[in-house]
Amino acid sequence: MDFLLQIIITGILTGGIYALISLPVVMIYKSSKIFNFAQGAIAMLGAWIAWFFMAPEQGLGLPWWLSITLTLTIAVVLGISIERLALRRLIGQPVFSTMIVTLGLAAMLTAIVTFFWGNITGASYPQFLPVAFVKVGPATIATDDIIVFAVVLVLMGLFGAFFKYHRYGLAMRSVAESHQTSEALGIKVTAILRVTWILACLITFIAGILLASVSVVSHSLDAIALLCFVVILMGGLESIIGVMVAGPIVGVVEQVTAAYLDPLVGGGLMFVMPFIILILVVLIRPQGIFGLERIERI
Repeated sequence: MDFLLQIIITGILTGGIYALISLPVVMIYKSSKIFNFAQGAIAMLGAWIAWFFMAPEQGLGLPWWLSITLTLTIAVVLGISIERLALRRLIGQPVFSTMIVTLGLAAMLTAIVTFFWGNITGASYPQFLPVAFVKVGPATIATDDIIVFAVVLVLMGLFGAFFKYHRYGLAMRSVAESHQTSEALGIKVTAILRVTWILACLITFIAGILLASVSVVSHSLDAIALLCFVVILMGGLESIIGVMVAGPIVGVVEQVTAAYLDPLVGGGLMFVMPFIILILVVLIRPQGIFGLERIERI
């Protein structure tokens, strides 16, 4: 029972990062109906850039606070560039066209990471989070995992409040319903989409840094997007609460499967089980656990 509690807590902490990486996809979809397939590549790029600024030997060796500040500045530039150069001309175009563009964007960002850091198979951040261990009942939790999870909760809470109460958040919801109607109401669609992509890149870079800080910086970080898609579809494409709930669920399923089922089948099942759970959820509730069921009148 103590071991089970330990892996459940580990799964919840890991799932929090999954939820944070999934959040920008929900945000972009809610504001523009674009499903961003480049999410994993953006997170990976952010993790590598932060590592380059921090690494003392293979990078610049800057202080961690300055490294993260510079990384987030690049995130803002990236968000503006994506909206201005790649997606602005696709406003009003079929959704399939924008999806293809995000796939191309993912390939381009992956190529950039490979070009600059392709000869490095894996790297670790210089230690910038305090490392100790805290007992929670019979379970032992690392302080850096607790700090990461606390940052995730704060960011999720701030964004939820922003989307519900701030005028830009309300404008994003309006733009998602209709670009034409929003323009008629005086909402500048291009400005709202630019803010959306800036916020999306900022949150994704932060999530990539947090994920790499508790694991390693590697070229497989973009694979996290597959789990994020599970989180998004399970929680609901337009539900922030759904992402917050589904992230820890996926994390716990992954950890429990790795601990109890993988030894029975020789390994690998932990990567498949979240998709099995997703299929079951979608069969029962196609719009996701917290997704809205749309009723169209004919």
